[in-house]
Amino acid sequence: MNQRFILLPLLLFFICTSCDNNRHVRYYRVQKEAINPTVISQPSAPSSINWNTPTHWVSTKGSSMRIGSFDVPFADGIGDVSVIKLGGAAGGLAPNINRWRGQLNLKPHSEIEIQQYVKNEESQLGTFQWFTIINPEENETAFLASIFQIETHTIFVKLSATTHGISQLESQFLDFCKSFTSGATQ
Repeated sequence: MNQRFILLPLLLFFICTSCDNNRHVRYYRVQKEAINPTVISQPSAPSSINWNTPTHWVSTKGSSMRIGSFDVPFADGIGDVSVIKLGGAAGGLAPNINRWRGQLNLKPHSEIEIQQYVKNEESQLGTFQWFTIINPEENETAFLASIFQIETHTIFVKLSATTHGISQLESQFLDFCKSFTSGATQ
């Protein structure tokens, strides 16, 4: 009983002190702090990328990320070529290769392992790295890919086809990549 006698007055005290008859909306004014934007000046990347498309490649809409998209016929089907331009280093060589390896259910490779199979070629746009990614247990999808690292951007060119299609299309893919230039129109 002593506990009820103590709790009841405490409860009443709490209710009385927590209620407020003041039902007015309150407005506050806080002075805004001036922010001076910082502008970082960087050299601009080429405004566009040009290339020579093989005559039998068919331009397609692709996705919003692509600056170029093509259906590429070969003896057993049609491959897909995507050209994507991203800012900066776009994650770097190893993370991008390992992302594509993951798409083919392959384990990641270390930077040292990757350097053993990456090849270099030249275009008017500059040196590019290219490589083949094949899962020997899955012949339905394989990749030929190239990466151009230019000033403030990275350009990825990826051909997706069957393992057999990749071997048929390698020279066309490399000729396409070697044709890349920077210019005013695409």
